[in-house]
Amino acid sequence: MPQKKIKPVFIIGSPRSGTSVLTWAIGQHPNIKQTPETVWIVSLLSGAFLSYVKGSERGRFSHLSNVDYSLSRFFERVGESIDTVVDDAFSERCKLLYGETGYASRNPKNYEIKRSQDEPKSRWVDGTPLNTHYIWALSIAFPEAKFLHTLRDPLDVALSLANFDRVGGDAVSLELEKGLEEWMVHTRRARLAERALGSGKVLRVNYSQIESEPGKIMRQIYDFLGEEHAPDSLLPFNERVNSSRGVKKDHLSPWARLKTRLLLRPARDLYNEIQNSYVGMHENIALEEMKKHFEENLRGKSLIG
Repeated sequence: MPQKKIKPVFIIGSPRSGTSVLTWAIGQHPNIKQTPETVWIVSLLSGAFLSYVKGSERGRFSHLSNVDYSLSRFFERVGESIDTVVDDAFSERCKLLYGETGYASRNPKNYEIKRSQDEPKSRWVDGTPLNTHYIWALSIAFPEAKFLHTLRDPLDVALSLANFDRVGGDAVSLELEKGLEEWMVHTRRARLAERALGSGKVLRVNYSQIESEPGKIMRQIYDFLGEEHAPDSLLPFNERVNSSRGVKKDHLSPWARLKTRLLLRPARDLYNEIQNSYVGMHENIALEEMKKHFEENLRGKSLIG
């Protein structure tokens, strides 16, 4: 029996950049499962990396290094297990939502995880923002994975992330500063992934196009993924997934507006730089940098003593 090709889709980039609606939209495709946020996957891969280090630290006296068992092979085996769990969880979720039929047999809504009985759903899409910090590990565990980088204007993201219940100019400025910092960190990582993996693995998706031309962008996405266009993928765009309770631009005091402009400069520079670039060939130096970031996240950590 031929081995199943595991080809997940990861949506990367800053929170509040269309990741939720895009996950739901792609999840309406008959061949792609929609998953809730899966923080456990990158948690497991982090633990797997530490386990591999532990199993290789004594050269010929350690189990894995004794036979030159490679990290990529180790991670691919972990990836196969993750895929099995995702399949199992999806089956259970279908039973919970739809009963014994396992699909939306009556009056399907804009958001469904399985619209008909004959949908193969052989792939899955994951829009967990945290994945943006672990792209190197995901790309090793899933060599056939594709990544969609959603890019949104940094001020719009910061305003959406800011909590409007905190009143006062200084409090709003602090919230916006945090939002801009979060956008910067996620966007730098996603841009690095573009350079590291190249246009064969990463497609950039502009949030403005998600809003204005969802049909066009979904066709581009399915061409990139090698899937047929699915008209049902446009249904989630008919309603909002997350209703943002963020700060509105006209709610800002003059002082907050001035401070925001100062804070916004580096984010705006990065945004414009990315907008004026394209996803080209993969760069080995960027791949090494991405691996370095992953290892730095785990420095000093151990599963066991």
